Amino acid sequence: MTDITSKLPNLVECDRRNEKLQRPAWTGNERQALTRAGLVFSSLFLLELVLCIVAFGLKYLSDWFHCLDAVVIVMSFVVDLLSHGIIEDIASLVIVFRLFRFAKMVEEMSMGAAERIESMASELDKLRTVNTLLKERHQV
Repeated sequence: MTDITSKLPNLVECDRRNEKLQRPAWTGNERQALTRAGLVFSSLFLLELVLCIVAFGLKYLSDWFHCLDAVVIVMSFVVDLLSHGIIEDIASLVIVFRLFRFAKMVEEMSMGAAERIESMASELDKLRTVNTLLKERHQV
C-alpha cells in the first residue's frame, strides 16, 4: 500500500503535464464509453456484493478475503463515480484490484467445481457399494 501512496505525487505531476498536451478529438468518445462501461461493471459487482450480504448475512464479511473483496468493490464504485482529472489516474490503479477480483472469481468457480466433483465421486462410491450388495443379495 505504501508503494501506491508513494506513486501518487508522480500521478499528480503526470496529470499536470498531460493537461498541456492536446488529446486527439476521437479519444473523447472512447474514453467516455470506457468510463461508462467501468461504472456498469462496478455497479454489477456492487449489486453482487449486496445480494451476497442479503443471502448470507453479515457473516459473509467474516472471511478476510470477502472483506477485502468488498473494500475493492466499494472503492472501485466510488472512484468510477468520481472519475475526473487525477482521479482518472487513480482509477487505473483500481483496474489492478479488479483483475485480482476476477482471479478470485475464477478460483471460487474452480473450487466449487472441485467440491462438486468430490461430492459426486463420494456418492458414486456409495452407489457402487449398494449396487454390489444388491447384486450379492439377489445373486445377479
